[in-house]
Amino acid sequence: MLARFASNGTLDATFGNAGYANLNGFEGIAYSLDMQSNGNIVIGNVNENGGGMEMLRVSSEGAFDPTFGFLGLVSTFIFPQCCDSKPAVVLAQPDDRLVLVGTNENGQFRALRYTTNGNPDAAFGNAGSFTLPGNNSGAFCAALQPDGKLLLGGYGRVNNTRTLVVCRLLNELTVAVSDKEFVTPPILLYPNPTADETTFAFSLNRAEAVSMQLYDASGALVQTLLSEARFQAGDHTRMLDLSGLPAGSYVLTLTTGDRVLRAPIVRL
Repeated sequence: MLARFASNGTLDATFGNAGYANLNGFEGIAYSLDMQSNGNIVIGNVNENGGGMEMLRVSSEGAFDPTFGFLGLVSTFIFPQCCDSKPAVVLAQPDDRLVLVGTNENGQFRALRYTTNGNPDAAFGNAGSFTLPGNNSGAFCAALQPDGKLLLGGYGRVNNTRTLVVCRLLNELTVAVSDKEFVTPPILLYPNPTADETTFAFSLNRAEAVSMQLYDASGALVQTLLSEARFQAGDHTRMLDLSGLPAGSYVLTLTTGDRVLRAPIVRL
């Protein structure tokens, strides 16, 4: 169902049929929508009994557009994993090309780009499609930066722990994909709270220089644990001894490049 409302919250009777677009015959769950520059409305839909992740388009007047895609529908036949709600996120670029973001059946981020009329855009990724390596992940949101780079957000797993993931694609509104980048997990601390020692774990998707500091609740530096130490890509763990510190709250910061990650620690 697609409805349009006036600024006072009442149905806009000039849109479609008494405020509702006529989408009878279409199944699935509509997760998102965006507007092209001419006012056309593009809907991101997931139809488990049909074409998987889909897009359909409605005019600014609320009429279904049969010229979009194939007979009015773009079907990817990409089916998100069952029993874990994963949306289809649609974005209209400033040039009116369309990006559809979701999760495939292997638990991987997928991004596809289409021309203004719903045809695959071969200039994007691999014949119009990008798949983020890995599995057990899910894409839930997407956004365009002012410079055209495409951000995909969702979750992944590191050391069997679910964590937030952001992937950025070079888009430039014309070119394909590179510059994939995980914001890999915030620092994992265990045990926390702790009476003396705690283990902190972090992961890097590439070799980087890492700095790490411990601050108290007032923001004063207590200890520098690492200073521009070089680590290879992968999972890393270090032991932190708090036994000589007063009980209270502390903050551990990890800096890699232009990223600063923070994690609270409680000393019992």
